[in-house]
Amino acid sequence: YAVTLRTRPAPAQPLGAVHARLKVGGTELEKVVDRGAAAVRFETDLLPGPARLQTWLTDGAGAERGAYYVEIERLR
Repeated sequence: YAVTLRTRPAPAQPLGAVHARLKVGGTELEKVVDRGAAAVRFETDLLPGPARLQTWLTDGAGAERGAYYVEIERLR
């Protein structure tokens, strides 16, 4: 799966984040966000069944917020 996090619908303004974290069920991923990026994309395998999805975007001052928009795409 590809999971894309945004703060605005596409096409979007920059995220304003320097770090992103995604947790789906027992899978947790982290990425450094490229400067000026409008989205951050994670690719991962997910287990079938219900799961809780959580997101965190951290800005340069260390403040955290969740993504307002999440797109999930099945890759295989």
